[in-house]
Amino acid sequence: MRFLGGRFFRFGALSIVCVLSLAAGTRAQDGSDRLYPDGSEKYGKPAPVAGPELPPTPVTPVEPLAQPIPALRKASAASAIAIEVKPASAAVDRYKPLFATITMAVNYSNPFDQTDVKVDLVATSPTGKSITVPCFWKGGTTASSTWEARWTPREVGAYTYKITCLKAGETSTSAEQSLTVNPSNLDGFLHMDSTGSFFHFRFDSGKPFRGVGENFGWEGGKYTFEVMFALLKQNGANFVRTWKGPGSFYLEQGTGKAGWYQQDTANRLDKTMNLAEASGLYMMPTLDPVIEYQTGVDGWSGEIKWQKNPYGTYKGGPCNGPLDFFNGQKARDIYKNRLRYTVARWGYSPYVAVWEFFNEVDWANITEKVPTADIAAWHNYMASYLRSIDPYNHIVTTSLSHSDFSDLWSLKNMDFTQRHIYGSMDQLIGFQTQYAKYNKPFVSGEFSLDYRGVTQHTPAEYGKEVHMGIWRGMFMNTPITPLTWWWDFHADNGHYFHFLHAREFMDKVLEGTQAIANVDATAPGNVEVRALKSDRGMFVWLNNKNASAQTNFQVKVTGAANVAYEWRSFDNWKGGFGTPATITASGGTMTVAVPTLAAYGDMALWFADKTPVVAAARRELPQGFRVAFDPASDRLTVSAGFRTAAPVRYLLADASGRALAQGSLDLSAAAGVSRVLQLPSHRSGLHYLKVSVGERAVTRTVLLSPR
Repeated sequence: MRFLGGRFFRFGALSIVCVLSLAAGTRAQDGSDRLYPDGSEKYGKPAPVAGPELPPTPVTPVEPLAQPIPALRKASAASAIAIEVKPASAAVDRYKPLFATITMAVNYSNPFDQTDVKVDLVATSPTGKSITVPCFWKGGTTASSTWEARWTPREVGAYTYKITCLKAGETSTSAEQSLTVNPSNLDGFLHMDSTGSFFHFRFDSGKPFRGVGENFGWEGGKYTFEVMFALLKQNGANFVRTWKGPGSFYLEQGTGKAGWYQQDTANRLDKTMNLAEASGLYMMPTLDPVIEYQTGVDGWSGEIKWQKNPYGTYKGGPCNGPLDFFNGQKARDIYKNRLRYTVARWGYSPYVAVWEFFNEVDWANITEKVPTADIAAWHNYMASYLRSIDPYNHIVTTSLSHSDFSDLWSLKNMDFTQRHIYGSMDQLIGFQTQYAKYNKPFVSGEFSLDYRGVTQHTPAEYGKEVHMGIWRGMFMNTPITPLTWWWDFHADNGHYFHFLHAREFMDKVLEGTQAIANVDATAPGNVEVRALKSDRGMFVWLNNKNASAQTNFQVKVTGAANVAYEWRSFDNWKGGFGTPATITASGGTMTVAVPTLAAYGDMALWFADKTPVVAAARRELPQGFRVAFDPASDRLTVSAGFRTAAPVRYLLADASGRALAQGSLDLSAAAGVSRVLQLPSHRSGLHYLKVSVGERAVTRTVLLSPR
């Protein structure tokens, strides 16, 4: 950020995974304890310095780099390290973590340096998969040090695991431990959608997810993480992007030494992760603030941030300047240790949705002239390493302020593109089109009506743009609806109800569905119309750009099934659905009459498919088998139309692996047998049906979707 000519200029996001403080008190945007110039609590984020829109350097997209695997040898009996393991439990539920305390005597100079000493949990899953989970140092001395494993199993059944310690090229191993993982209704970790959809992420369970929320960059005054997460939860938000908050210090800046991590900061960050889970908030933490890698005077603090960066030679680090950080192998090795520590300590949480390397890393190019090819190569190298040590396969990205670096976004290691938008959210349409060339989802990680602050327009105008950003984003192919800035200002002005109403409608879009797609829709001129189709029906957003109300107009939606639909209007500003009416599509088209839409107003429509019997299977069952689902009675009928003397068995399980119904069919005498399975009520969604005939077993994905 910069402070020029009496104005605050927004400069670049800072980090979360490396920082934490839950202490209240007014802080400057850089996280220091300085008061604002007038001694009061102010909103915000400094505005971006106007910089050149530099064209990206044309390069061939870089593929992931292979990570070297050191040659290991088992420690001899004389040199083996005795490792004591005390797990918190011998059984956990699926997608719930196991914490285990590890104690041992091991010599080290820096317990955070994996080339000095490296401790891992190595597990074997019920299906025979080998899983390696990094562990981290908690305290103590070389004579008696304490380490911790945080591991979230993703399979149901019996595991075995052990702790390994690599020191001086020799590996010591603990006694083997056992862990039972029980079924649960939890959904697990978020990943990119396996079908290629840009509309949502997908949980381990198969359930789709779309983010609705905002930025909460740092604590200040009354707005602590406890207060803000409670407010977001109360208003239906499920996603938050956070900067260098939750506090004043970074892991390394607090110690002043690159590769050494401040423990009170890490302990506070533990609390924030627990708070996110309790609040149902999935997080996109940034790992680094670009402002710390700039050599100019920071206008807010009057400091040259690079001179205090532990990676710089000023503080005994290996880098003469920011270019060395992006290109130097010594800096890369130190940074890899921080990534390992981050995964070991916080990667276990499914509520860490996305790792974001840098906020607005294009400023390193604009102010420090770091070539875009070097920025891309750094991200590719680090993302490749991060993926190699992350057993949960978290989503990975970074962000830009107002540039488009093709060599960065072309990387396979960047899961989605991200750019920050300030001004009217009408721009979102153009950015979606511009970034479509990368064949990845596009996310607006920050947006607001104005980057210069919250005094350029009225509070109502800022609130309206929050509304427009969320709703327009909901009907565009992005897995996270645009995330607003100025969080404390919007809290003060009561704007958080926009999240609540958006979630109410969004839940209908996602309920019981496996796919979302845009469809065509038309409305009178100057009425913006956007439409979606899911397994549950059709969804439409209408935005009146006229200065007068639009009355008695028709909306036509194509791509519908030729069946009966029950449609309702939705009040986007007050919430709640209107009185239902029935309409039947013809020729794949529905046409409805809308009585009125206020001047500059918007509304949404929901067309629920009322087909009484629904059964959808992604792939065919074994020849001769059929499945049908009656949502009125919650009954699933499994039918077999052949004769066999071999034993025939079936098992129906929900997405979490819990068995709902199982049994056998006697086809030794009859050529056709049906079995009606009574499900618990409201069992729509993703299920797995396993049918075995003799030694042949086939599992198929079945979508049960009452409409």
